[in-house]
Amino acid sequence: MIKKEIYKEASDKFRISAARLQTYYNPIEWINLWFIPSRKEVDEATVYLIGLSNNTPPGDRDDTRHNAKFADTIRKKLKIKFYE
Repeated sequence: MIKKEIYKEASDKFRISAARLQTYYNPIEWINLWFIPSRKEVDEATVYLIGLSNNTPPGDRDDTRHNAKFADTIRKKLKIKFYE
């Protein structure tokens, strides 16, 4: 069984990532390049990061599936390429 401290740390990291995403996006928002996500995409990715934080640890298989979908949506919104 995974210790509760690890889940707490993961949840905190998701929240920190959401805050950093908003903070670091502000200086580059005015640069309109095709590979930089829009403000709307960044805001939506932030919402999904907070959703991951709130859903850690996952309660059951459905929560685990939702977390996987959240992670995939975050990658798409932030235009992060993911190679398997």
